[in-house]
Amino acid sequence: MSRRPAANGGPGPTGRPRRLLIGTTLAEQLSTSFFAHFPALREAGWEIHVVCAPGEFPSGPPPDWVRVHRIDMVKPIEPRADAVALARWVRLLRRLRPDVVVGASPKGGLLAMVAARLVGVRRRIFLHRGARWETLTGTSRRLTLAADRLTVRSSTDVVAVSGSLAKLLQSAGVTRRPATVLCGGGSKGVDLTRFEPGDGSGEDRSPFPVLGFVGRLAGDKGLDVVLAALDVAAAKFPEAALVVVGDVDSADPPPQAVLDRLNADPRITWRGWVTDVVPALQDLDVLVFPSLREGLPNAVIEAAACGVPTVGWDVTGVRDAVDGGVTGRLVPVGDVEAFAAAVVEVLASGRGAYRSACREWAHRFDQVALSRAWVDLVADGAFL
Repeated sequence: MSRRPAANGGPGPTGRPRRLLIGTTLAEQLSTSFFAHFPALREAGWEIHVVCAPGEFPSGPPPDWVRVHRIDMVKPIEPRADAVALARWVRLLRRLRPDVVVGASPKGGLLAMVAARLVGVRRRIFLHRGARWETLTGTSRRLTLAADRLTVRSSTDVVAVSGSLAKLLQSAGVTRRPATVLCGGGSKGVDLTRFEPGDGSGEDRSPFPVLGFVGRLAGDKGLDVVLAALDVAAAKFPEAALVVVGDVDSADPPPQAVLDRLNADPRITWRGWVTDVVPALQDLDVLVFPSLREGLPNAVIEAAACGVPTVGWDVTGVRDAVDGGVTGRLVPVGDVEAFAAAVVEVLASGRGAYRSACREWAHRFDQVALSRAWVDLVADGAFL
């Protein structure tokens, strides 16, 4: 007779350590999702395994007590390569015999859930971090949506990183009932001991308004709108500047004209990818975030923890990360003039006007609470 472990530790039904396997397509996707929860999961008694394609972990490798397995995977749908990857997933799961498998990216999640179902893993959790198909059309949308549905059908549990994403998944027929949302949402939450307001005393702190964008430089992130907002803001605040943090998404780059201006405009500082984004966020007066779709944007909730308001489109994921009118502004999607006006309005409010409200809002996404929620979730029913 199997026995169900307590959430605070204990062996599995065979007496061996409870085994949790987490899979993503790329190493960087693990860094932005589960790395933060590893200590709490280990403390709860889990032996942790991760699976991803070969590649560096941008924020450094996981602790040596996390066992890393590599399987070649690609983000696009490629039937032959995906079939080979699935076979390798099946072999790995048969060897490891995990008690719980978590898939935390679109392709990695699909392969993890299908393979886990094929080998009979009883607990299969898919962490849905965003609906790529939401901004696609035609065949690409149909294929991506079909893959999403297959992933969900192969899982036993679906966790969405925001309430609006959970509603979208149900309305699109991806899930039959609302997905679970843990705490306020998010994949890793916010480390409130790291992300906190600066004291404004830094030598490099600009005395003039600073707009910022943090994230992948991709076609659906709205960099053209960011530049339009800078132009409008500069008409009222001539010394306004823009700081851009992030690398170009090679799979979906922004227009070349946008990249050319990021390199040429003297008002713009493009820092690329940085290991520690906290100082950059603390220097901002407003985060400009015209993304067309999100799961739940880490940059927005991390900015809030630093006391920085956000102006963004009122779209999936973003509306869960911004308390409109309190921690920033949400603008009807597509109205660039209104978006730029909202940025100017926030800047005109003065530094510190949103700080307390933003900081309070960020507690909804506390990393410690989210880690506890994951510990409870993976333990619940793992050996039934």
